[in-house]
Amino acid sequence: MQEKENQQLEIPDEIRKLMDKHSELKQFVEVTLDYVGLLEKKIHELQKQNRRLERVLDELIGPDAMKWRDEDRYIRIRPIPKQDGGVRRAQARRANHKGVARPVPKEVDAVIQAKAEKCPRGHRLRGPIGIEERHVEEIVPARVVRKKYLVMIYWDPVCKRKVRARPLDVLPHERFGINMMLLVSYMRVCGITTKKIQSLLLEQYGLRLSRSTILHMESSIAEEFGEYYEMLKGEIQASRAVHFDETSWPVSGVNHWLWGFVSKGAAWYTVKNSRGRGVVKETLGDDYRGVTISDFYPPWDRLKYRSQKCLLHLLRNLRRTEARRGRRCTLQFRRFAKRVRRLVRDAVKIHDRVHNGGERLRRKKRLEGRLRILCSKRYTDRDCKRLCKLLKKHQSNLFMFLKAKDVHWNNNEVERALRPSVVVRKNSYGSRSDVGARNHAVLMTISETCKMRGMGFMDFGRNYLQAGLNNGDLPER
Repeated sequence: MQEKENQQLEIPDEIRKLMDKHSELKQFVEVTLDYVGLLEKKIHELQKQNRRLERVLDELIGPDAMKWRDEDRYIRIRPIPKQDGGVRRAQARRANHKGVARPVPKEVDAVIQAKAEKCPRGHRLRGPIGIEERHVEEIVPARVVRKKYLVMIYWDPVCKRKVRARPLDVLPHERFGINMMLLVSYMRVCGITTKKIQSLLLEQYGLRLSRSTILHMESSIAEEFGEYYEMLKGEIQASRAVHFDETSWPVSGVNHWLWGFVSKGAAWYTVKNSRGRGVVKETLGDDYRGVTISDFYPPWDRLKYRSQKCLLHLLRNLRRTEARRGRRCTLQFRRFAKRVRRLVRDAVKIHDRVHNGGERLRRKKRLEGRLRILCSKRYTDRDCKRLCKLLKKHQSNLFMFLKAKDVHWNNNEVERALRPSVVVRKNSYGSRSDVGARNHAVLMTISETCKMRGMGFMDFGRNYLQAGLNNGDLPER
């Protein structure tokens, strides 16, 4: 090693001649060589220390704890055991992953110079000798603006009646502006309780509101959005594919269900006291020609629409069965579950990689053939029989996403859309009245639709309400 290092550091004759002519160059090269030598010693010490730490790590968690996989470029770490006997799965990190920082703002509203005369110890400073840029994003403290409107009254000679001008930033017969009412309504959608809304408004704006005033604001905004709410229902009915699901939503202590319907670019909610298929028929109508995406809940089987069943629910069923049976899981069921997972994985690959319609249909028929062969075998395991019966029952609804457009193979869209309401339910325990339940459904419809279309709830709501006050058209999507 030392001979190789000496050969690498050997100075060519041409450079030596230049060094003899220029003393400064000779001095610089000598200092550089000394510095390189110090760095090589440091590298050698760090390599020794690294090998020593690797030996210690192998003794603690075993030599197979960290494995390198070239196919997905991940470093997978062995699960860490818990104290109670369970296993805590360690998160995998992407190899050579670069850190992501907040991007620098393209536009700057103000440039401020930070100057100093003394250091923290009190010494007088000289300079400045340089400038360092630092970008900070700040909010401006808000305050309540109290307005007084002088409403002009006009005479209409044709209709023979008085006409009053209408302000564009306050609803009729309201004491608060639309910005305040929209902010309170959005807080309610986010699951903030009335008591916390009172505290936030008092702390931030110095504004005291009663609980009834907050609920009145929420109800007024939901009523103003009623027309747009019905228009979104029409968009759901006209869409190619609709995800739907439900979750419990108590109303006055009696259990109801919050229904969610999600299509491409629109979400629609309603609260009903039924969990049956009648709610789906009432929402979509008898003339719906699209595809519905749902789970394997039995009442959906009697709907006459074309259907795609959520394959993630099928995989979860397999996983729950394996977890429930544990070591008692038979070899037959393990092989059956492996084949079902492989079937789902192949179908998803076709959906992601094959874009030709004819080729998709050909591969769809092959998958259906593999499914028939899998279900035609005789099984002795009870769970194999149960799942085989389920697959036979829905064999025409498992690969519909390879045939129809805008159809997904899972029902995650509506489950993600219902998740915010589940968080709200933890804080509010549902609604106290049917009016409150409808208000929540309307506001959640507007909020989630705005989110899906890349719009802000406050901006859209302001434009919509001002257009209505101005007798104009609805704001563009």
